[in-house]
Amino acid sequence: MEIWILLISIAILQGFDIATTEIALKKGAVEANKLMAWLMNRVGVIPALVLSKTTLLAMLLVAATYAPSTWLTCVYILIVAGYACVVINNMRHI
Repeated sequence: MEIWILLISIAILQGFDIATTEIALKKGAVEANKLMAWLMNRVGVIPALVLSKTTLLAMLLVAATYAPSTWLTCVYILIVAGYACVVINNMRHI
């Protein structure tokens, strides 16, 4: 059960990351992730963010469905913590 709560938390954080990244970039912040910056320059900010976030969520959903484990739960906890830091950092630039 906790893996699904973590997956929902990750999905919510992805939404916050999209919103805060877009606002921060409009206010002059620079994308620190070089791969994301490259993708944003090719397809646009929102399409790049949505593409990367949905890809991540799809992979995490498959893993949670077919390979749930204590190890996977720990990985998801780290992902939640990491994206919480990303969102907080984005908010600092807003």
